[in-house]
Amino acid sequence: MEEDILDQEIGDPKNQPLFKTRPILIWGILLIIGLLFRIMHWPFASILIIISPAGLQAYCVNGFLKSKERNTLNTLLSSAGMLWLIVMIGGVLLNNGYPYNENGLKVYAVTFTLFFVLYYFLYRAKTNRLNEPIKE
Repeated sequence: MEEDILDQEIGDPKNQPLFKTRPILIWGILLIIGLLFRIMHWPFASILIIISPAGLQAYCVNGFLKSKERNTLNTLLSSAGMLWLIVMIGGVLLNNGYPYNENGLKVYAVTFTLFFVLYYFLYRAKTNRLNEPIKE
C-alpha cells in the first residue's frame, strides 16, 4: 500500500522545492534596512532601496520562469517587482526623476541582470546535480 503512495523517499533531494524563502527573507531584510535608513536620513539608503528590490525581483522572476509549480508568494513578489520597475521608469520619464533618476534606473537594471544571470546558473547547476545518475 505504501509503495503506491510514496514513489520516492521523503529525504530524497529531488522532492525538495527549488524555490526557497531564505533569499526572499535576506532581500526583504535589506530592503527594510534601506527604508529605515531613508527614514533616519542616513547614507546608503538609496543604494539599498535600489539594489535589494532588484535582487529580490531577479530571484522571484527566475523562480517564476524556471519552476514548474506556481507559488503564490513568488507570483505576488514578481508582480510587485514589475510594478516597482514601472514606477521607476515612470519617474524617470514623466516625473522629473522622482523616485529615482536615470542613474538609479541604470543601477537597478545592472543589478537585476547580474543577479538574474547568477540565479539562472545556480538553478541550472542545481537541477543538473539532481538529475545526475546515482553512482554506486
